[in-house]
Amino acid sequence: MAEPGEFPFVIGRDLVGTVAATGPGVTGFEPGQRVWCNSLGHAGRQGSFSEYACVPVERLYHLPDDADPVERVLPLERAAEAHRLVESGLRGRVVVHARGS
Repeated sequence: MAEPGEFPFVIGRDLVGTVAATGPGVTGFEPGQRVWCNSLGHAGRQGSFSEYACVPVERLYHLPDDADPVERVLPLERAAEAHRLVESGLRGRVVVHARGS
């Protein structure tokens, strides 16, 4: 879903990357650590589709060095999106079909 932003605006919500630097007062994260985030690019925040992204510490999560981002982050990201939709009051119907139906 596209959200309005001032030009120039960097799109993208999700990211997996490595901490390049931390700002003053940041604790719990150090340069070189792998991280993920799924909440950029909306509510006035710049997005993730760039070489570097500035992520608020409360929206950043650790990713172990040996973790496969697809196996670890994708399920968490989808769960966070589902939670957001439920909390916002948006609900839909699911239709389950047998294969070949």
